[in-house]
Amino acid sequence: MSNQQLEQWRSELPELPAHKRHHYESELGLSPYDARVLTEDRSIAEYFETAIASGANAKAAANWITQDIAAHLNKQKLSITEIALTPTNLADIITRIETGKISNAQAKEKLPDLLSGISPEKAFAGQELITDPSVLEPIVDEVIAANPKELEKYRNGNTNLKGFFVGQVLKKTAKRADPKLTNELVEKKLNG
Repeated sequence: MSNQQLEQWRSELPELPAHKRHHYESELGLSPYDARVLTEDRSIAEYFETAIASGANAKAAANWITQDIAAHLNKQKLSITEIALTPTNLADIITRIETGKISNAQAKEKLPDLLSGISPEKAFAGQELITDPSVLEPIVDEVIAANPKELEKYRNGNTNLKGFFVGQVLKKTAKRADPKLTNELVEKKLNG
C-alpha cells in the first residue's frame, strides 16, 4: 500500500473529535470544556460549525449551544437535530445581540419560541432596543423624579440603588432600553 493511498483515505475520513477539540480551542479560542461538549456528539459539532459558518461568534454560539439549548434538549430529552431552531437562525440571534438590536435577556426570554421554529424576525418584531439617548434620557429623568426617597438614599451612600433605577427604566420600556446605555445615563443623572 502506498503512502499516497493512505493519505487519500485519511483525507476522506471525517475529522476526529480530538482534532476538532484542538481546532476549537486553538483556532476559535474556546475553553477545553466547551470544546469537549461540542465534539462529544457529531450532530452538535455540525450544528455549531454551521452556526459559525453563518456568521455567529464562536464563543457566543458555544455558550448558547452548551448552556441554553443543552438545558432544553436535556429537559425535553431531544437531540439537537430535533429542534426547529436552525443554526442559521441561531447565528442571526447572536448577530442581533452583538449589534445591539436586542439584549441577551430578550433572546433568552424568546428562546422557547425560537426553539419551536418561530423565526428571529417574527420573535423580535417591534422589540429592537432603544439606543437613542434622547429617547431614554426623559424616561430616566421621570424614573428618578418618581422615586425621591430612593434618590436620597442613593445620594447618602446606598449606591446599590443604582440597580433599582436601571430596573425601573427597563420596566417602563418593557425591557427595550439598551442596558449599557441605561446604566450610563442613570449613573450620570444620579451623580449629577
